Order: sequence, then C-alpha cells, then structure tokens
Amino acid sequence: MDGNKKDKNLSVQVYTYSLDTTDFYNDKEMKYHNMIVRNRYFKNQLISLKEELTKYQTLLIKLNELEPESEDYCFVLSKINKIHSNLVEGKKYKNSSKEINEFLKLSTEEKYKVIHNLEKKIELYRELIEKRIDKFKGNLDDESILENQKDEPRTLRKDSLDKTYKIISQFESCLSRTLGIKEGETTTDIIIVKAYRYIVFENLVKNGFVNPEGEQFQYFASSAGMIRNKKCIFMKSKVYDDHKDNLMCGLTKEKINELGGMNINKFNAYLSLCKTASVRWEDFHTNKLLDHAIVVDDFKTLVNGEVDIIDNETYAIKRDFKDVEINHIDGSGIICSSLSDKSFQFRMPWFKGLLIPFPISKFINQYNKGDCKVTDIWNKEWDIVKDRVQIIFTKSQFKMWRFYTSWQEYKDAFIDNGCEASKCNEESDNFTDKPLNYQMIQSLSNMKTKQLRTIASDTIQDIELLGKDKYTMLKVLGATPENEKKNSFQKALEIYPELLNDDYTKKALKDKKESMVTDARAGKLVVKGTKRTYIAPDVFAFAQWLFLGEEKPSGLLEDGQVSCALYNDKQKIAPLRSPHLYREWCVRENKIDEVKSGEEIINIKDWFVTNDIYTSVHDLISKQLMFDVDGDDSLIVSDPLLVSIAEEHMSNIVPLDYELASAKEELINNDNIYKSLIAAYSKNIGTCSNNISKIWNGDKIDEGALRVIRWLCMENNQIIDYAKTLWMSKRPPHIKKEIKKYTKGKIPYFFKYAKDRENNQVNKRNNSVMNRLTKIIPNKRLDFEEVVEEFDYKKLMRNDREKVDQEIIEQYDKLNQSKHILIKKQVKLMDKKRKDVELKVYRDIRDELVKDRDIYHVVDVLVKYLYSESPTANKGTLWNSFGHIIVKNLKRNVLNIIECKDCKKVVENPKQRQVRCDDCQKEYRKEQNKKSKQKERMSARVAI
Repeated sequence: MDGNKKDKNLSVQVYTYSLDTTDFYNDKEMKYHNMIVRNRYFKNQLISLKEELTKYQTLLIKLNELEPESEDYCFVLSKINKIHSNLVEGKKYKNSSKEINEFLKLSTEEKYKVIHNLEKKIELYRELIEKRIDKFKGNLDDESILENQKDEPRTLRKDSLDKTYKIISQFESCLSRTLGIKEGETTTDIIIVKAYRYIVFENLVKNGFVNPEGEQFQYFASSAGMIRNKKCIFMKSKVYDDHKDNLMCGLTKEKINELGGMNINKFNAYLSLCKTASVRWEDFHTNKLLDHAIVVDDFKTLVNGEVDIIDNETYAIKRDFKDVEINHIDGSGIICSSLSDKSFQFRMPWFKGLLIPFPISKFINQYNKGDCKVTDIWNKEWDIVKDRVQIIFTKSQFKMWRFYTSWQEYKDAFIDNGCEASKCNEESDNFTDKPLNYQMIQSLSNMKTKQLRTIASDTIQDIELLGKDKYTMLKVLGATPENEKKNSFQKALEIYPELLNDDYTKKALKDKKESMVTDARAGKLVVKGTKRTYIAPDVFAFAQWLFLGEEKPSGLLEDGQVSCALYNDKQKIAPLRSPHLYREWCVRENKIDEVKSGEEIINIKDWFVTNDIYTSVHDLISKQLMFDVDGDDSLIVSDPLLVSIAEEHMSNIVPLDYELASAKEELINNDNIYKSLIAAYSKNIGTCSNNISKIWNGDKIDEGALRVIRWLCMENNQIIDYAKTLWMSKRPPHIKKEIKKYTKGKIPYFFKYAKDRENNQVNKRNNSVMNRLTKIIPNKRLDFEEVVEEFDYKKLMRNDREKVDQEIIEQYDKLNQSKHILIKKQVKLMDKKRKDVELKVYRDIRDELVKDRDIYHVVDVLVKYLYSESPTANKGTLWNSFGHIIVKNLKRNVLNIIECKDCKKVVENPKQRQVRCDDCQKEYRKEQNKKSKQKERMSARVAI
C-alpha cells in the first residue's frame, strides 16, 4: 500500500443504517406485523414444550426404576408440573412440592394420561395460534396491497432511525469517500435494506421511499454478497444525482440501454464495486498512471486434457480427452515491477481484479530488442516504450468496456468526473501457517486413523501445551510478530507477557482452548508449511503472447508444474481452493530456479517476482480448482505425508467439464431489477454443499457416490451463476432418485462442531474421516503453570495514584451490562459473526465514558477498579474500548518509549509527562504562543 495507508486498510470505519421492509410499514401493517410476531413467539414456545414433553415421556418410563427423591425423578415431575401450571391452569409456575407429591400418588397409567392430555391441549393451542397467524397474515397482505395501490413511495417510519442498534459499521470505501463520509461518522445518505416481505420490497425498488423529512431515496445497487443475504443499498436521490457521473464514470443507464442493455445482476455487482473496503491508490492519481495504462484482450488458449464431461440435460458422464478453452489471465493484469513489488487487488469504476508485478521493460529489451507495439481492445495500436506503458489491464478486468468507444473516452470520463482508483488487499508480508477446512479433509475419505492423527498432531500439541508453555499461549492468543493484525490486547501481551498470569487472560485461554477443540473437530487443522497466497497466471507466457505474438506460448512452466517462492524447488505441493466439493487435491511440482526454454536457460525468479503461486498455461488446474486470477487465493499444502495421501486419492480423478448458461441481457429499469433480485434470492448454495458432505461422510464412498458428487458440483456452480443466468438444469426423474438415495438423512455428526448443530439435528457418528477426528482431538481440563513473572496491574496505568471515580465506575458497569443485547442485534442486522460487529458497540461505550473527560484518567480509574478494587476476569469491555491507551501506557512503563502525539515517531526514554518528540513540541509551543498573542490582541481591542 502507499506509505502508512496499508495499516489503515480494512480498519477505518464509517456507519450507516441497516433496516428491513418492516421499517416501511404504515401503522396498520405494523399492528398486524406485531400480532404475527407475538403469536409466532407463542407458537415456538409450544413447539419447544411439546419437544420437551416427548423427552419427559421417555424419562417417565424410568420413573419406576428411580428413587422418588432422585434428581432425575424430581426433574421430570417439576417440568411436567411447570407445563401443567403454565398451559392448563394459566397460572404462574411455582415449584410446588405439594403438586409434585399429588402427581406421585398417581398410577403409571394416570401419569401417562396426564401427559397425553397435556400434549392434546398443546396441539390445540398450536392450531389456534396458527389460525391467528394466518388471519393476521391475510390482514397484512390486504393492507400492503392497498398501500401499494397508491402507486407512490412508501415512507420510512419515523422511529426507525432512532434505534441506535440499527446503525452498523462499514469499512471505508470508494463510495464512502465519494460521498464525503468521514471516519466514525453515521450517514443517512445511503441506507441498507433487507428484503423480508417481497410485496413491500417491490414497492421500494420500483418507487423508492421518502424519509420523515420528505427526502426521496432510490434503489442504488446490490453486491453479490448482499444478494446472498437479500440486502441492497438505497441512496438519497439528490446525493445520487450529485455523484452518479463519478460513480458510473460518465455512463448512464439510458446509454447502456441504447446499446442493448446488459445482465441486471452483473450491472448490480459492477456498480457495487465502489463499496469494496479499500484505500485510495495515491500513486495512481499523483503520478497520473491512467495515462500510462492500456487495456488489452484476454489471453486464452486451448488446453488438451482428460476430463469428465457432464451433460447438463441428461446428467450422463463421459470421460474423454478434450480441448478446453482456458482464459489464463481471467481478472488479472500486469504492472511494472518498478511501481510495485507485490500483487494487489484494485478497484476503479467498472474495473476490478489483480495486478501482478512484471518487469515489462526488461522483457521488451531482452526479447523485442527495445521495440514493441500492441493493440488494445478497441484496435488502437500502442507503442509500449514510446507511450511509456506501465500498467496493462485486460478485458476481463474492465467489466463495461463495450459501452465506451475507446480507452480515451474512459480516461476523459474518469478525469472529468473526478473518479477514484483504490487498492484493496495486498500480498502479505508474513506467511503464517493457515488451517485446512473440513471440505478438504473429508474428500480424503480413505485416510487411515494413524495418518489422520499425525496430520492433527500439531493442533493437538497446541491444545495440550496451553497453560504450560509461554510461547504456545502467546501464539494461540495471536501475540506474536507474525500476526500483522494484532488487536490492543495482543499487542499488550507481546509487550508485557506477565499478563498471562491475570484472570482475564486465563479466561481468554480457556475460551480459546474450547474454540480450538471445536475448530479442530470441525476440521480446522493447522499443518506446518500450509500457506495462503494469491493465484497468478504464468505472466511470462502472457508477455510472450502479447509482446511476441505467440499464439501458443511455452511460458516458464510445464503441465503439472507451479511456481511459488515460499517453497523449495522441485518440492511437491498441493494448491487448494474453497469451496472444495469434489476431490480437488491438485498435487504439483514446484519450480523456482532455472528452466530450459528451447536453447535458453531462464531463471524463474527474474520474471515471477512475487510470492504468488504461478500456474502453467498447459495445465487444467484452473478447471479443477475452479479459480479466476482476479484475487482468488490458494491454500497450499506442503506436508509430505498429506501430499502423498492426496496423490493416492487423486488416482483416477480428472477435472469436471460442463456447460453453464450465458447471462441474459435486459434493459436496466426498476421492474427488471426487482425481477432479477427476487429470482436470485430463491437459490441457496448451502444445500448442495451440505448434501455433498452427507455423501463424503457416508458409510461407503463407491463409484455411485462419486458420480452423485460430480452432479452436485455441477448444480452448485449453476446456483452460483443463477443470479446472472436465472437458469438451472432440471434433474431427470431417475437422477433425482439416485441423488436422494445418497443424500437422504441428517447432516453429518461433526456438523455439531462445524456448524454448531444440536445432537438431534445430526446423524449418528460413523467411521468417516471427519467423524473419526472428533474422537482424536482431546478436550482435557486446562491447568495453568507458572511460565512468566508476577503480574503488576499498575504497568497498565499512566498514573498509578489515580483515585476512584465512582461516577465513571457506575457508568461503565451500566454500559457493560447492556452491550450484549446491542451486539446481538448488530449480529442479526449485519449477518456477520460477533467479533465482526463489536467494534462499533465498544466505540460507542468509549465515546460515552470519555465525553468531557480525559481519556487517560478514565482508563486509570477503570484499570484500578477492575484489576484491584473489584478484581474480575471479565475485562473485555475495558480492553476493546480502551486497549490502545493501555498499550501506550505499557510502552512507556515497560519499554520506556512513547509515540509522538503528532507525527507518531517513536521517542525513547521520554521525560515525565512528555507526549511529543522534540521537533513537534517546538512546533506545538510556537502554535500555542501564536494563539496566546492573538488572544492578548483580542482582549486589548475589547478593552478599547
């Protein structure tokens, strides 16, 4: 990234509202909605009680075998008594020993009769509630139809924006920068809406809506991820009008429609590129790199190989050798290696993809004798040397290229409308070992238990050393130099490992140990030498094709070879991709040294200058792993045992080949947008994936099972494309029957850990690889040993003599107690995990506590309260809200350094109360003196 902006990427956040269709109900609709919600709650309670009662009946059979005073006996009777009191008599439940004793006196038959009567009454109540729900649903539909008949925008409910829990965080993006949304600011220029009721959603898409102030909003866009979660972005119409030329780089929907339109959901996805988390690509603008960039055609060749050809109508599978067209450069381009030494993902209006460093000038001087002309996708010729071309984009990166008449037209629109180029993720500096996942492990279905235990040994060792080994504890908590994204608590542990002795850290280790056990049993095994990096094409072959005009270039890699500088020359490695549904362990030979091309000996490192994994243009690996090179990454396994197991399993496995439908082009209008979104909402990718897991974890993986997995892989990719194509194969009846034979039954046993399922939701444990793993991973009690010196909490403070401030403490306790409800609501709104939504809640707690107070004073008071006067293991809110201040205190107290308040330069051996470096302190004093003199002059004028 540019300068210190790399550290800011994916950390700067802005805020907006996440609403749903209920926020646009009129008062009558809301009344019916609330009645439906209330009755659904009652219905769910009854269903839960019915399930409990069924369990109680099973236990009741044992009553005659149990002592009347036993725990199980009283438990069953008290639960029955509770149901009886709540549902039958309608009175508040009291654990009355008198009622239990009366039940005890009944005969076994009479007891069953009581339970049977309760079941009947529960069923009657349930039927009654269902009728009520249907009635209120009808009332709601009728009212919604009447509201829509007005054919005018709905109005956002007045109280919707008063609910602070509906404010969600978003990473800074080109969109937020374009709209001028500042860091930490909550905007109402854009609002995210989730489609729960389509009858309301249709009105919103077609007519937009107005807020209580009367401002008009209109549908803007939906990214692919948002479409999966039935969400979309609405924007103030005035804001859209002010920025549409910038966001669409001079294009209009009218112009697109004049040229035949396009696929609606592709348009949605391309327009949403501006919402990707990113930082501004400063060099691109400062050095006017747009003037030194061109767009060329995609590099495609026919690659011959053996494939399983699946007919998408009959589902017949035929194995044969075939010429398969591969777009080797799909989504990637090259950038002069003098501009960047790392690959990175970028965004511009209508552009997305990966840029890979390549020594362009060196290649042209060596192989073209310093002279090279190429033609762009509009048939304009460019002289690479004279035009000083430094970035070569490809057609697959420029999603809307056909709506511009030339590259110059796009460049003019980009400059005239103040458009932005931005950087997203960049190739990492540290390549720590990454975990496998269950999909990868379950496909190695013939793995022996001894082999599985060896593969899991590193993970098992980490679990067993927790509490006993300092390095292991710091590693699993993420407090190591290799972790590039440490939070404040992890930074503090790295500075002051004595924190390991604190109860909060011990609690964190216990929680971490439980999650490690769960993750390991779910297939997340860390195997040494398993790295993650970008997938790149053979850019030398691309240069041969583009600059030398070779139709079928040799490149630097042969079929069966890859090149990744993270591994040794000639080492066998296995690049993997997620989702991993079929057997997709592509074992390849790694080449990083010299290769022979004709009579020439070429050093690979001269041309493959990054740590990406480069793939051969003679290999069907992209067909097997189903990757693009627009920023897709690969998990690379190098463990010799695991690689050898994979090789055995890949015997007789070849890539799958099937046709997918083309995306249909339509006119872009609100009617078509609504229709396309609703169609895309109808498909669920998870169903295919879960069914494949059922087969891999069946009792036997025969040829029939593999055949069904091949079919489901084809269907899974059709579902992925469905948002664009609105097409899927129709299963022939006999195929449907065959698939059902292998996929009936519950999900696999290990889904208890992988997907947090209950015992009654999963199948019985069998001897599949993943289910065996649940036995192999230990779960022993965590005992702590002395591994560091004694912990002194005063090291966390700036002033260890700070007095108690009861007002701060009481306010903290109140905010701390209420955070769980807020986080729970945020998780639901954002469709994300808890850890991904906590940032805003803790920021709000910090802002509330610091309001009109010195932040260091607040931190010192809380540290003293939580670590000394009221010691507790629960210090999460302190660390998540104020950890950055505690880290500064530790740097001063432990490392004897500070960070300059203004320039952020490190100052060693600071004086007491020093907060700035000497240079910044001089500037600060000058500024203060200047302000002081201005004040004196103003006072003198007032006196006159």
